[in-house]
Amino acid sequence: MRALVATADPGLWLQIAGDLQALGCQPGLASDGLDLVRQVVDDRPDVVLLAAGLPALDAFRACALIKRHSELRHLPVFVMVPDGDVLGRARARLAGAEDWVAAPPARADLSGLLAGLGLVCEAEGEGPRQVRA
Repeated sequence: MRALVATADPGLWLQIAGDLQALGCQPGLASDGLDLVRQVVDDRPDVVLLAAGLPALDAFRACALIKRHSELRHLPVFVMVPDGDVLGRARARLAGAEDWVAAPPARADLSGLLAGLGLVCEAEGEGPRQVRA
């Protein structure tokens, strides 16, 4: 499974990338909102995690653009907001995000997001598979 992470914070990127790799996912990086939109259109990741404070195009506008695109609106998008940021949580939902996650997200939170989508990460080179109940 390919997970695109959008953040301008190198430390946050390293933490999330390491956690996603430990979960068996293949992480990608977008350093700003415009790069994110380009990569989503070109590479079609399986899930997107956005840091709220993206440069060039903020996470909420980037999410809204993705969700308004007829071919991309199905793409699961999660916005990382500081813990306790009620306005950020509301803006994420209004922009069309599936949900918000506290920044920085714990590995268990990332695992829960993926499981909540009915997807599990596979070995590199394999795509996502549905979890069967």
